[in-house]
Amino acid sequence: MDPMRAISTRTWLTRAAAALAALAIAAWAYYPLAPAAVERPDLAPDTVEPSDDESHETWSAAAFAATIWHTPPKPEAPTEPEPAQTIARREPLKLQLIAIVTSDDGTRLAALYDPDSDALHLVAGGEPIGGFTVEEIEPPRVVLARGRDRHTMTLEREGG
Repeated sequence: MDPMRAISTRTWLTRAAAALAALAIAAWAYYPLAPAAVERPDLAPDTVEPSDDESHETWSAAAFAATIWHTPPKPEAPTEPEPAQTIARREPLKLQLIAIVTSDDGTRLAALYDPDSDALHLVAGGEPIGGFTVEEIEPPRVVLARGRDRHTMTLEREGG
């Protein structure tokens, strides 16, 4: 027998067997079950006459007025801190020194990258940038000043 025909016959027989199995499972799943015998209680109301018997307890609304949860008092409003305790918070310097160049007239310029504005700034000594003033440009460093604070930026040599 031809091997291709044998494979085709086997594939057809396998598919037919799978289809018959699926039909058998579906028939079993949809076969109705025998109805279950359920006892149904008699829901007819009992005819009980109201009595004047005082033995039954009555509900009191006072029981629901009792405090169950205690809410703590609200805290007092915070007072203003004393001026001596306040510390001026300054944002860290985000500028990056990219290069130090010399212009045609001999003025040294610092190329500073500002990631907040995504811009490259060329500044000379004495010019303001990002709240700082360029105090000194001396290769390989640039000194920025803000009041009494000084920040020195140094160029890193490529390759270590």
